[in-house]
Amino acid sequence: MRLLFAVLPVPRARAAGLDSETWTPRGLRHSFVSLLSSSGMPIEDIAHLVGHATTRTTENVYRKELRPGLTRGARTMDTIFRDQAR
Repeated sequence: MRLLFAVLPVPRARAAGLDSETWTPRGLRHSFVSLLSSSGMPIEDIAHLVGHATTRTTENVYRKELRPGLTRGARTMDTIFRDQAR
């Protein structure tokens, strides 16, 4: 049954200015998570917005999209601890 939703309904895609053959609901969802993550939104907030009960599902499904935010967070922590050690 999930295949029925593999592409956006043409009228809705057109109304949003999207090509229904290029953008799928899955693609839009992944882009949404990626943009939130890259802008620094906490994983807990992203998980809540996409309807996941815990961050585990969000982390497993969207690992590639979340990696830049997690890497940036790790670098920030490294800087904090390095500065405190001085």
